Amino acid sequence: TKTKKTGCTMKRQPRVNFIREQLELFQAEPNTTAEQLVQNFRLHYPNTASFASSISRFKSAVRKLGTASDSFLVQLKPTLEETAAVRAQSQKKLESKCKNSITLKDAGDNLIMYFRASLESMDLGELVMGIQACTGFRLVEAVCRGQINKPKLEHASTDDTYWAFVRGVVKKKGHFPGHERPFLHRREIIASAIQRLRTQHFPELQTGECDNTHVSRKSCKKVNRAINKSWPFPEVARVTSHFFRSFYVAATFHYFNRSSSLAQWCSDVLAHESLEASFPYTGLLVTGFGTLTFDSERRLQGLARLKF
Repeated sequence: TKTKKTGCTMKRQPRVNFIREQLELFQAEPNTTAEQLVQNFRLHYPNTASFASSISRFKSAVRKLGTASDSFLVQLKPTLEETAAVRAQSQKKLESKCKNSITLKDAGDNLIMYFRASLESMDLGELVMGIQACTGFRLVEAVCRGQINKPKLEHASTDDTYWAFVRGVVKKKGHFPGHERPFLHRREIIASAIQRLRTQHFPELQTGECDNTHVSRKSCKKVNRAINKSWPFPEVARVTSHFFRSFYVAATFHYFNRSSSLAQWCSDVLAHESLEASFPYTGLLVTGFGTLTFDSERRLQGLARLKF
């Protein structure tokens, strides 16, 4: 697919929907056999997993038409060898995720304090680490998409300054209004850090014309280099956005969760559309939480609460 880039706007040429194209072929030429359709998909999708997924979606669409026989539908499937290859590929991906599982003993609260301090840093890597670990934001959300406001709900067990109503979740569609999410530091400090990140390091990405793919391309390599240069803990060799978001899930689950399972909590705070999307973020085991408080420190000190 060719792309044309104008300023920050990435314009893509329209792409033919192959499944719809084959569905129209099936309706226009009733004599087309299942084997011919399967072969069309096999030639169009060199990747076996993409082929298997697409032929399955095509089969569902044909079934909804109600014009195909059961014997015809049975033939719309990959071969046994192709099915085995897809399963082997899925198992390999699962094993890779398991290898990335990390256990950090007695490090929880120390890391929270490190990430809190990073929010005040002028270093790009430390600043991004602090924002992602304290908010659970994806990189695109931290750089330009995420919006934080005062919470709309009451949070009796913790101070409302550690909660925010978050908009701009990039994996949600435009109709998603936002959701409540806890933070590992006070909201006004995180808002200041995000503003500093955007104005000092990525001012050119703050226009509404930049799509998520363009923002990722312009920021990902720069941020990853800065993080690898700044990360001070060699026991965690591979630090990515996934690691910081996993830590956010583990820390907020300990301090803010009251009744959910870890997977459900992860799905809620990261605004995932399914529990399955949350499982990769539950492989980080962290101990050493419990010495911090997220009650109203200002209230306990008798100081007026700041408004944001």
